Amino acid sequence: MGNIGFYYMLIVVMVIWMAIKVGRDSTGMGIATFLFWPIAIIPLITNWGRRDNDIRLQFLVVSVATVLLMNSAVKVVTENAALIYSPDDIEQIRAEDPAFAAEIEREQLRALGVEIVVEEGPAGMATAAVAPTASVDSRGEAEPVFSAAPAQIRKVPLGELNFRRGQVRLAPAYARLNVPEHFRFVARHQLGLLAEIRQIEIDERTLGWLVHERVDLRSPQFWFVDVQFHDAGHLAAPAAEGTVPAGLGWDPQAQIASFSRISTDAAKGQDQATAKLLRHGALVFRVPELAKDQLELGLRAARLMATQVESDSGWSYADFSGVESGQSLLQWVEAFATQAEARVLAEREDGAG
Repeated sequence: MGNIGFYYMLIVVMVIWMAIKVGRDSTGMGIATFLFWPIAIIPLITNWGRRDNDIRLQFLVVSVATVLLMNSAVKVVTENAALIYSPDDIEQIRAEDPAFAAEIEREQLRALGVEIVVEEGPAGMATAAVAPTASVDSRGEAEPVFSAAPAQIRKVPLGELNFRRGQVRLAPAYARLNVPEHFRFVARHQLGLLAEIRQIEIDERTLGWLVHERVDLRSPQFWFVDVQFHDAGHLAAPAAEGTVPAGLGWDPQAQIASFSRISTDAAKGQDQATAKLLRHGALVFRVPELAKDQLELGLRAARLMATQVESDSGWSYADFSGVESGQSLLQWVEAFATQAEARVLAEREDGAG
């Protein structure tokens, strides 16, 4: 940026000098040179070698400085191109191209002075570490720099949430969700403040939340649908209707299972959930911590979301061919209903936790 400022100043000084020298012979051409210096090519030729009006030196300096200015500007834009993407932009890009989204995030860290170091771990496994770079002061001594990696889940103010309607791509599931009318989708990276208000930590498999437009998000008891993808492989469906146990609803045509489970904190109620089976796992819609009078609402909402899923070509449950995961749908549901949930805590924007 310092070079750009110097080139600008040099160009301005040289252009003014050219305009003065040209103006001695023609006032109109001098003004034109000041307003659009490339036109000085005319007096450059006509005044060539004339002592008081020769502008060869000034024209050469302006030309070289302009080239250097353009080169520096392109370099700055190129090196900092990743900074133009907001977290919401990156999440939308990730839905179509996860590798490109990851590259943008790495470039943003580098622009902020954070270096990504890849180290070889046990058994040849690579692990990534974030190493902040140090700046150097005027005395040549290194100054301590703290550059925390941006949190994956941010506490976005309610007024700044990016609600998505229409069709939302759920990249890990290779599927799309047609968000029902009156509902809004909030992507995972924005859920920090909502999770804090609701006093619910975010499961590591969560893709986002669906909230009804009439729900007061400032209420500590607002209800929502948690959208998760479980990479469980191809789950074997019940062989016959009589093999489905009580408490499990199974729609063989839509490949949707409905079930309930006690919330992590039993005192807070019960979860209602549906699982849309896909070729490589289950897309789960869970309405957590419901009171008894809310169970029917939660079940209907979860089922509604599951029916709005469109899998990508070749990724539906029926498209599978190969070896089963070794786990049946019934076994997976039983494990899901009893397992302790893995949690991811939201961090503040400043990385302080």
